[in-house]
Amino acid sequence: MRLLSIDVGSRNLGWAVCSPGLSPSYGTYVAPQTGNNIGWLLADIRAWLSPILKSRAITDVVFEAPILNASNDFLVIRKVNAVGGLIELVAYDHGLPVEEKLPGPIRKHFLAPHKVPRDSKAIKEAVQARCRQLGWPTKTSHEADALALGDFTLAVKDSPLLRKIAELV
Repeated sequence: MRLLSIDVGSRNLGWAVCSPGLSPSYGTYVAPQTGNNIGWLLADIRAWLSPILKSRAITDVVFEAPILNASNDFLVIRKVNAVGGLIELVAYDHGLPVEEKLPGPIRKHFLAPHKVPRDSKAIKEAVQARCRQLGWPTKTSHEADALALGDFTLAVKDSPLLRKIAELV
């Protein structure tokens, strides 16, 4: 399995290519500032994503459900939801299975046995610290989130018990 995991954002997308037993590759894709032109944003992300699926022989795609809060404006909400839909569409075009995962179970798995902080900034710092501990010196929280997602997804796919737990959450 070669899994592409993506941390969805309205402009910055963390990504990681993970395979069982191998060191992951990862980075952050920064889309151009497109203002309220969502079509331009999606076309740019598609032009980045499609070649990755081919060139890296990806077999599965997973993305983290966008985190929305009261401070998000309508345009940001439209963008992150559109990006999630685009990821599903491009994976479908390539005949690849695609899943969306909620952040809670990912963080609980990745940060265990430590308690997951409640504060967004503290969560990001904890995830990056865990990545460094695993030998993955991430430059951005987007990369760290994509790695946590990839690690969680591989663990769930390898374990019937974790699959059951993930289904319950």
